[in-house]
Amino acid sequence: MFYDDPRFLYVSIHRYEHGREWPNLREGDYDFTGEGSGKGYNINVPLNEIGCDNSDYLAIMFNLLLPIFYQFDPELVLVSAGYDCAIGCPEGEMSVTPACFAHFVNLLKPLAKGKLAIILEGGYNMKSLAESAALSLRALLNDPTPAISPITAPKHSVTESVLNCIKVMHQHWPCLQYQDFVEPQKVKAESYPYQGVLHLPPVKGVEFYTSQNRPEIFPLLQDCANDVNLQTQAYLNNLIEQLVQTTSLIVPRERLGFVYENGISTAILHHLKTRETFSSCQQLQEPLRPSGTASDCIKVAMDSLTSNEVQCCLCCLHSDLQNLPLNGKPVNGNSYSEPSLVNLIKYQAKDTHPVNRILVIDLNPESPPNELNSIESSSLLYVSVRVQDQEAEDVVVSPRALDIPLTQGISAVDFLHLFLQVILPLAYEFCPELVVFKLNDLKLLTEYMSRACIGHLTQLLLGLAGGKMLLLTKEVGQADVFRPRPGPKSSEISSGASGSQDNGKKIAADTACGDTGEREEGEIGAVLELFEEWAEVVMGAPCKELPAGPPSSR
Repeated sequence: MFYDDPRFLYVSIHRYEHGREWPNLREGDYDFTGEGSGKGYNINVPLNEIGCDNSDYLAIMFNLLLPIFYQFDPELVLVSAGYDCAIGCPEGEMSVTPACFAHFVNLLKPLAKGKLAIILEGGYNMKSLAESAALSLRALLNDPTPAISPITAPKHSVTESVLNCIKVMHQHWPCLQYQDFVEPQKVKAESYPYQGVLHLPPVKGVEFYTSQNRPEIFPLLQDCANDVNLQTQAYLNNLIEQLVQTTSLIVPRERLGFVYENGISTAILHHLKTRETFSSCQQLQEPLRPSGTASDCIKVAMDSLTSNEVQCCLCCLHSDLQNLPLNGKPVNGNSYSEPSLVNLIKYQAKDTHPVNRILVIDLNPESPPNELNSIESSSLLYVSVRVQDQEAEDVVVSPRALDIPLTQGISAVDFLHLFLQVILPLAYEFCPELVVFKLNDLKLLTEYMSRACIGHLTQLLLGLAGGKMLLLTKEVGQADVFRPRPGPKSSEISSGASGSQDNGKKIAADTACGDTGEREEGEIGAVLELFEEWAEVVMGAPCKELPAGPPSSR
C-alpha cells in the first residue's frame, strides 16, 4: 500500500532464513527497499537463523534503525507488536526476553513527541506473550524499565544482515555515513568474514512463492510452526517462569528528588520547584548537616536512589566538579590517581551502597580527565565527551574509560548520534545499576545542546539501571542562568521621580537567585531550560521535537 509513498517508513524485522521460512517470499529480503519516490522507505531486516536474542535485536536498533528513525522524524509511530520473537514462541523460535520489549518501547518513546501506539498481533507462547505485553504496557506508562542481562556481540548472521541493509540504504539515508559500508570490489573476498555482503540475493537453492506457483487454496489445517518436543517446551517454560520471578517491578516512591550542597537552595532548584509539575518532588536535604559537603550530598543522593526513595536525583554543588574531595581530603591521600569524581563515586558505592556497576557520563569537562588509563575497576565505566576549540584529538580508550574529544560547531543531532551509535551500545554491554550524568560548563553546553536534545538523551538513558539516574552539576552564576530582559533605563531609575528608588530595588530583587516568584517578565535562560527539560522527561513528559537530519562530518 505504501511501497512508493515517502510519507511512510515501513520496517520489518522477521525470521527469513534466506527465504526458506514461510511465507517464502523473495520480497522479504533486504534489497526490496521501495519503489519510485518511496525508494529507501521500506526496510526489511531478514533474520537468517533462529535463536536471535536481546543482543541481536538491540544491535539492529542502535546501528541501523534508530539513526534512520531520527532522520525520518515521524509524527506518529505505529508498532505492529508481534511477539513471535519472544522466548518460547514455537513459531518465531527466537530468544528475546520479556523485559527487552520494555527497552524497545523506551527507545521509541522520544520519537514523534511520544505519539506511540503498540498494536497487539502475534505471539504463541501464552506465558511469554502475557509477560512481554505487560512489560511493554508498563513502559508506556513510564514505569522503570526492568534490567536485562548485559548484551554481547550480535550473531554473525545478524551482523551480515545489518551490513546488507546499510549497503542498500546508505544512499537514501545520510545518517548511515558513519557505519561500515563494504564495496565488494575493494575488499579481498577470500578474507572478508561476511561473505553474504559481497553478493546480492537470492542465495542458490531456495524456492520462493510467486504469483505463478503460489497455491490458490490452502488447507484449513496445516503446520504453521515447527513441533517443539515436550522436553524442550518444559525447559523454555521453566526459563520463562524464572525470568518472570526475577524481573524487578519496583517503582520508587518519587520520580525525582533534589539535593544541594551546604543547604543553600540554588537558582536551578528554586526555578524547578516553582513549576507545578515538580510540586510532588522529594527534597532530600533533611539528612544533611547545615554545612553538608559535596561528598555528603552525593552520599544522600545515592542513598535515596539505592533505597528506591527516588528514581532520579538532581544534585547541585557549589564545589568544583573537577576536584571533589572526600570529606575535605583526596581519596588516595596526597594525590588523585583518577578523576576525583570517579574516586568519590566508587568510594560511596563500595562502602555504603549495594551498587556493583556505575556508568559515569561526563559531559563537557573543562579539561581531559587525568590518567584515564588508571580506571580499571570492573565496577565503573567512565565516558567523557569534550567540546574544544582546536581540532579534535584522538579518542582515548582504556579498559574502563573512554574520552571523546569533539570540535566546536557540532549540533544536537551530532550529539544524539554519538549516543545512539557509540555510548548506548557500550552502556548496554556494561549494564550499569546506576547512571551518573554529569554536566559541566553549562554556558558552553547551551551553545550546542538544545532543550529538546537533553530531553531525548535523558529518555534514552532512563532505559539503563532501572531508570536510576544521578544528574550532577555545579550551580551557575546569575549571568549564565537568565537572558537579559527589557527594563527601565538607568536614567529613569535615578531621575528622582516618585517611586523610582522602589522600582530599582524591585529590579534587583527580581534578579536574585532566591526571588524567582516575582520574575513574571523575566525569560527563562537557556541553562534553566536544559534542567527543566531533564526534569520534565524524568517526570513522564514526552520529548520535544528535534531538528531532523543526518549528523555532520564533524
